[in-house]
Amino acid sequence: MPELPEVETVRAELELHITGKTISEIDKRRDNIRIAIPDLSVLHGKKISRIERRAKYLIIHFAKYNDALVIHLGMSGKILLGTGLARKNHDHVIFHFTDNSEMVFNDARRFGVVTLLSQSAKLFNHLGPEPFSDEFNFAYLNKSLKNRKTPIKVAILDQALVVGVGNIYASEALFRSRINPKTPANKVRELSGLIKNIRAVLQDSIDAGGSTLRDYRQTSGRIGKFQHKFDVYGKTNKPCPRCGTLITQITQAGRSTFYCQNCQKQG
Repeated sequence: MPELPEVETVRAELELHITGKTISEIDKRRDNIRIAIPDLSVLHGKKISRIERRAKYLIIHFAKYNDALVIHLGMSGKILLGTGLARKNHDHVIFHFTDNSEMVFNDARRFGVVTLLSQSAKLFNHLGPEPFSDEFNFAYLNKSLKNRKTPIKVAILDQALVVGVGNIYASEALFRSRINPKTPANKVRELSGLIKNIRAVLQDSIDAGGSTLRDYRQTSGRIGKFQHKFDVYGKTNKPCPRCGTLITQITQAGRSTFYCQNCQKQG
């Protein structure tokens, strides 16, 4: 599933390439994916003014129009930009611009979302602070975790605690912080270091264009490159880059966790 760095990469590309463009027509080829796709004809003639990201959601705003377009990539969603793009299976929504270019939402597994902000406010109700925001700080995290006995890896995947970290980046941030992923969240002492490393690993991935393990593509169709820089994720039985101990894989809350039993001893 595309996580925060992948979605932020797409947001930046959309901001660069479609800001200022006007939608001429929208070809909706399905009535629903994860949720129903509403009538998008209200966006015909609307000019894109800015694009923001909230958690793993893209929000496309329009000039002189109060509503916005909301897109979530789900597990396999892709947004492709170009002119005269060949139609593919699972092209669910095609946005045509007045300059004859296109934006295509493609989603093979159909867990994505294409909707309007006016109809989707509840999607954002449960979300915690952004990891790069001032609100995500030591005082906040210390207070939020003080009564949590769940493993710290599971805790930081909770979108109500902090948004967008995702499974890959949780494992990588805990490795950089030398924190055992099984440590009860309320026993973790190095919270300042954890915050710093969550931000650092997310930024490193953004700088690399995200991670492509299966479906994720940038809007140009290129893959991300951060998967080549993983320290522990997917490295089962390979040597730890710090100490050489073989990386261990366990399952936590149904997700794979990768860590070094020697380096990651502290809480």
